[in-house]
Amino acid sequence: MSNSSRRSDDQVYRVVVVDDHEMILESIVRLLAADPRINIVGTALTGIEGIESVRDQSPDVLVIDYHLPDMDAPEAIAAIRNFDRDVKIVTLSGSERPGAQLSSMKAGSATWVRKTRAIHELIDAILLVAVGEPRPTDERDRLPTMDELVVRYQPVVKLYDERIVGFEALVYWQHPEKGLLPPDSFLPVAIETGFIEDVERWVREQAFGQLVQWQQRCPTVPRLWMSVNLSSGSVGRSPIHGLVGPSDHRLRRPRQGRHRRDQRTDPPRRSGVRRRVPVPTQRSRCATSAREVRELILPHLLHAPNLL
Repeated sequence: MSNSSRRSDDQVYRVVVVDDHEMILESIVRLLAADPRINIVGTALTGIEGIESVRDQSPDVLVIDYHLPDMDAPEAIAAIRNFDRDVKIVTLSGSERPGAQLSSMKAGSATWVRKTRAIHELIDAILLVAVGEPRPTDERDRLPTMDELVVRYQPVVKLYDERIVGFEALVYWQHPEKGLLPPDSFLPVAIETGFIEDVERWVREQAFGQLVQWQQRCPTVPRLWMSVNLSSGSVGRSPIHGLVGPSDHRLRRPRQGRHRRDQRTDPPRRSGVRRRVPVPTQRSRCATSAREVRELILPHLLHAPNLL
């Protein structure tokens, strides 16, 4: 990093603070103003007032509460970005709403500070973002970047002949220091922050693309299929058909009843439930399908059991 971009102890940064609680706003302003490196040039109690204050004062940093009476921070940030691309933004909130942090960051906030933190953390955040330095948040430290995600496939096996019929796609974190971490090490935080939407979209793209390759290389009858997991929030926000990407039309559904005459019933499970499994009506063009499927999929599997 060049010397010009580093923090300087004698540099004073112009700051606007927006919070809808007047007493909290006054307290924040008083504590920030005690630092000689911070000059409070404006305050506001609503999103509209905050937007106008940024327009009038052109501050170096905006500190904005997530919950405001007329709009939430992401909406205000988006409006500010329409006329000011340079102001650095710190979102300040005690919100526990899933996705709140990520929505602010996507709108253009540089970092996120909880109100329960000590004031020195807010001061540090202001000084860091003012010069463009990254400030890790607790949540981001517990999340992978998109290029650290990897997908592994768990085979789904017919009970009566132990042949692979499909896969479940599972997302893992290839941590740069800790190695391959399981889904439960980061998915709860991803759901809390809203990062789960990006994770699920990426997993669907990877899994469906991989499935198309396997179906083309080994056209078994019935076709291999893929199962992907969705969080309850994703299912609740959108219809299922809206979660499938535009390129997923290649994954055609088999026609109903195609194998109806050749269905047989698996031996009953311990629970007493009987599962119906279609039996191939013709030999796959993969004459030695067990061997070929093994060669195709083993490098991608979560485990490599002797199932084929």
